Amino acid sequence: MRPSTRHESATQIKHRKAEARLDDARELRDAETDFGDSFDRCLVRVSHIQAETSHQAAIAARVEI
Repeated sequence: MRPSTRHESATQIKHRKAEARLDDARELRDAETDFGDSFDRCLVRVSHIQAETSHQAAIAARVEI
């Protein structure tokens, strides 16, 4: 947020501060979205690992019989 000037009206200052808050909210939203996307990718990876582990266990069980 840039410093105010002498010629800025109260409305202009409020508008500038509101814009800064909106920018902060957008940055937070983007960070949350990035985190959510990363978390979703991790869940998919865990699911794949679990499926592979189950598949390997099934193969091992058949070999032991």
